[in-house]
Amino acid sequence: MPKVITGGTILIYFVIFIAKVTEGAIFTVRTILTSRDERVINTILGFVQNLIWILTTATVVTNITSDYFKVVAYVLGSTASIYIGMVLDSVLAIGQNMVTVITDHSISEELAGRIREKGYAVTAWSGKGKEKERQVLMIVTRRKREKELFKLISTVDPSAVILSESISISGGYVR
Repeated sequence: MPKVITGGTILIYFVIFIAKVTEGAIFTVRTILTSRDERVINTILGFVQNLIWILTTATVVTNITSDYFKVVAYVLGSTASIYIGMVLDSVLAIGQNMVTVITDHSISEELAGRIREKGYAVTAWSGKGKEKERQVLMIVTRRKREKELFKLISTVDPSAVILSESISISGGYVR
């Protein structure tokens, strides 16, 4: 006999979907916190994530052959959580990055000055590229401000090579 979908069953599908999205979002935050060595909050979130997982999974696998829409809601929620987790990571932008800029020696003083005017600390040294002298600038910035910094660098020197990597830092100045 085919499954009759009622308001109550639609609500169950919706709850399964939202639970999986929430579980995935918590997983993303926990991944970020793990890389930042945030043990206490990460452990608490791990408990919540596992609780959501076990309750959601139990709901889906109970009488699984009589209601395949639960499985569909579960998979759709898991899939949506990947995208939502990526958006959440961009919005939270927790942590700091080291931005390394390789620029032409002739424009480096102007570029470093403009970056410093915006409140960033800049460390500079000379380097030799394949064909000419280059200047290497190192700037530590919060991830939330990285796009702003990239835009400033590209405005002053559109041909600059910009590298960015996640870092842990102790001491110094971070803007």
